[in-house]
Amino acid sequence: MQKLRDKYAGKVTALEERIRKAQAQVEKEQADASASKLQAAVSVGSAVLGALLGRRTVSAANIGRIGTAARGVTRIAKESGDVGRATDTVAALQQQLADLQAEIEAKAKELGTDFDAEHAELVEVPVKPKGTDITVHTVALAWAPHWVAGGTRTPAW
Repeated sequence: MQKLRDKYAGKVTALEERIRKAQAQVEKEQADASASKLQAAVSVGSAVLGALLGRRTVSAANIGRIGTAARGVTRIAKESGDVGRATDTVAALQQQLADLQAEIEAKAKELGTDFDAEHAELVEVPVKPKGTDITVHTVALAWAPHWVAGGTRTPAW
């Protein structure tokens, strides 16, 4: 089991680090998007107020401000898309981590049943002894005399 954990520890750590970085990217993209929204709102407000309160309604300066405001709206759409893509990346990485953990659990369960004595297959292997493999260290003789009388044995000592 420990070898299995060690085998997958690097992959799990790498995925967790990628998830952390992706979440930081989501936070950055969200901050960029909110800043873009604020900037676009200021640009639109400035263009509208300049056009309404200025001396000339249609002037090069007012048209330039309106163009800047339009680019700001386009930037908002781009930033919102970036936030969506970063969020999708985090979700995909979290799914990869969940799949990896499920794989680890499946292999751990498989290992658990492989070493279970109830599920082990026993195979009979005949082993023939060789004369060269037998070594006699001590030879001893024990004698215990008995009397046999009427079919019963009684010790003779």
